[in-house]
Amino acid sequence: MGPISYGKTELLRVFGEQAAESGVTWLSSSCSPLERDLPLGVMNQLFHTAALPADHRARAAQTLREAVHHPTGTEDAGDWLSLAPRLWTVLLELSESRPLLITVDDVEYADLPSLHLLLYLVRRITSARIFVLLAAADRPQRVCPILDVDLLHHPACERIRLNPLSIKGVADVVTHELAGAADEATAAAVYRISGGNPLLVTAITEDYRNAVKAANGAEPAGIPVGETYARSVLTLLHRGDPDTLLVARALAVLGEHGSPRLVADLVDRTADTVGQALRSLRAIGLFGVSDYRHPSARSAVLNDIDPHDRVEAHRRAAHLVHAEGAAATTIADHLVRAAHHEPPWALELLRDAATQAVAAGRHDAAIRYLRLASRATTDEGERALVTSLLARAEWLLNPAIAERHAAPLHAAAGNGVLGRSDTFSSIRFLLWYGYLDEATDLLRKLGSSADELDLEDAASLEITGRWLSLTFPGVFQEVSRDLPPFDQTGVVPSSFSVYLQAVRALDTVLRRGPDIEAARTADQVLRHSAVDEPFVEAMDSALSALIHADQLDKARHYCSSLHDELSNRGSPTWQAYFSSVRAYIELRQGRLSAALEHITAALRIMPLRNWGTAVCLPLAVLIRAHTETGDYESALASVRHPIPESHVKTRWGFPYLYSRAQYYLRIHNFRAALSDFLACGRLMRELDLDSPALAPWRTGAAEAYLGLGESEPARKLLNEQQALQYRQPARVRGNLLRVQAAAGEPRQRPALLRQAVDVLQESGDGLELAYSLVALTRALDALGDSNKARMIGHRAETVITDCGAEPLRRALSYSGGGDSGGSGESSGAAEGIGALSDAEQRVASLAASGYTNREIAGKLYITVSTVEQHLTRIYRKLAVNGRSNLPVLFHQNQKVSAE
Repeated sequence: MGPISYGKTELLRVFGEQAAESGVTWLSSSCSPLERDLPLGVMNQLFHTAALPADHRARAAQTLREAVHHPTGTEDAGDWLSLAPRLWTVLLELSESRPLLITVDDVEYADLPSLHLLLYLVRRITSARIFVLLAAADRPQRVCPILDVDLLHHPACERIRLNPLSIKGVADVVTHELAGAADEATAAAVYRISGGNPLLVTAITEDYRNAVKAANGAEPAGIPVGETYARSVLTLLHRGDPDTLLVARALAVLGEHGSPRLVADLVDRTADTVGQALRSLRAIGLFGVSDYRHPSARSAVLNDIDPHDRVEAHRRAAHLVHAEGAAATTIADHLVRAAHHEPPWALELLRDAATQAVAAGRHDAAIRYLRLASRATTDEGERALVTSLLARAEWLLNPAIAERHAAPLHAAAGNGVLGRSDTFSSIRFLLWYGYLDEATDLLRKLGSSADELDLEDAASLEITGRWLSLTFPGVFQEVSRDLPPFDQTGVVPSSFSVYLQAVRALDTVLRRGPDIEAARTADQVLRHSAVDEPFVEAMDSALSALIHADQLDKARHYCSSLHDELSNRGSPTWQAYFSSVRAYIELRQGRLSAALEHITAALRIMPLRNWGTAVCLPLAVLIRAHTETGDYESALASVRHPIPESHVKTRWGFPYLYSRAQYYLRIHNFRAALSDFLACGRLMRELDLDSPALAPWRTGAAEAYLGLGESEPARKLLNEQQALQYRQPARVRGNLLRVQAAAGEPRQRPALLRQAVDVLQESGDGLELAYSLVALTRALDALGDSNKARMIGHRAETVITDCGAEPLRRALSYSGGGDSGGSGESSGAAEGIGALSDAEQRVASLAASGYTNREIAGKLYITVSTVEQHLTRIYRKLAVNGRSNLPVLFHQNQKVSAE
């Protein structure tokens, strides 16, 4: 005995074959529920076995024919047992010459006359050489009292119960089926899925083999569960009790909320019936404590239900779980699967469920809820609200499918059907797709009613206005007269303060330059805000504030956290966006390969055609990173990517123009570079966002002028840049010093370039540092100071390698710097650096950077004699001959400052 598919049939077969091989006469029969009403069906199978001698078979057949044609036609035991002695005689005669084995599989499905005859035989075999082996599956309800009471409980009957396979047993089966030893973890995983049911274990191994074959021999990760397992699940259920199948289907419909009481209500069965079915499902390995052991089992059962019945089951389930007070998403799932939106509570519930689903990152589910909700109402306002929510949910998943909502949202907001808070969301939605006129129209209408706004709407208007002035400055200029002045908002609701803090911090950084207080505010916003969908845009503004304040290490940390969290929440749009922001940060730090890696990942998630007005961000990274790595062909492909003019008039449009100009500059197309630099500057000034943190266009244009041999306009632009009433980021200042050196006299260049190097080390921009080091190497080389040029060249080589800027390496080699002289000494000396005191390390670093003893003394506020003494000890400790052999290690990420 035992649950279905525990190996009872196999046990009978193996036992019978072994018995037959040892000389036993084996008579076998297999029962089926389809033949349960066929009188003496089991007996006919037994006595027609080929192992039965012909004369015995003929006598038994005659007896059975007479029994079948018995005139009474009833199943009364007396009607059949009158013929039993003749059958018994046949068996007894057989057993006298050879032992006799009788096996009956699935005996619970045996016809009643056969059961009576079996009982007759069992009562008489105590001294005969006859062995009867019956296999019966556990059933919630027994089909026949004779089997339960008389036959299986007969004193001569010994019950053998088959239990599920242990983990070791599972391991043995897996090892046998897959021709290799199964490790403990694999065996445990298969056991968890199968519950030790041999049929399911074998099915899982078959799916494993199929997965290996499909992967051309590669081992799959984890335990693949496929079609064989699903078919086996259905086999178990359809071979079992009808009520067990019914309950299994109800559990599949209800999922994790399938309590016995709800199941009983759904299938209209008693609690006892459901309880028995649950025990059976656990016994056959499909069910665990409270749910299916594997999602594939539930899916197989659901798909096996007639589609019409499945829809009806979900409809009933929706009402049942609603009455139970289940979570909105649980009820909504049933409503969606039933396409059922008629209940009066459906609309509000579906909206709530969609909001919860978005917060949990289940955007597909939110979209399904909202699409059903749109059919649940004819009210214009309700439908507009649902459309607004649906547009946002679809945008989070794939902006391409959400654009169709732009026109309906503009119309609804313009007609006053959409609430103000949703109108603000719709404005950003329209701006993403480049519907600038429509967004401007809505902003003007909001501005005209500014006096009527409550605190929340007034705060939203200021947030939107500030954000517009920084992100879509062209649109802001169009509507600025219609909006109230900034900082007029009174007490700001706490839920809006984080938005205002973030956008004000970004405003300060872009308009005034790096500001400690603004950077601290941005840091607090990112540190303390939950990564929830409503706050992501605020966190983006705070992140941008850190980036443009040159707080790049912090920005990279927060960006990585945001990306990972939003990836876990299943938002491809935000995932792609923050991958591109991370790429921009890596580019700003000079990590070109990392920048390309992250931007490639972003575009795998969301291709350029889906980026809307934000497309300039990934293009800016692609153009600059490919240019600086020397992949000019790929850079040109991005340069040629068509961009609408409106997209360039955004915060990311300025870095895009700057990157494009840098491409032309690096391929020595100085006219095109100058044109783009000046166009960038003209646009930034026109839009009142002339921020060197975004794009230091004056310095770039000056460099282009120098390339054309026009030094006068170059110097004019450089003077303009230096005179800006703006605290310039270190990266911008260092770049300015480098180009000023290029515009100056040869003998003035080293001093300016050393300043540039010091400033750029502070900025964390490795690429700009590399450019300044190469320029310093060339400047020293041109003045005939080959020793210093070689030392700086070593340092430049290291920074260039870190950046991956191959064109710069070629420029360095051409200048005469960057050869390998002294590298052996540096390698050996590196071990001795730890022996230097702090003061010695400061002196060594400056000496390695090419400073004279007098310059070192001035920087560190010590005497020249002290410098000489330090250098003597340094050379001895590092075992080098002089400053030209000082190790490159001193030059890596080390900023020397005077005590």
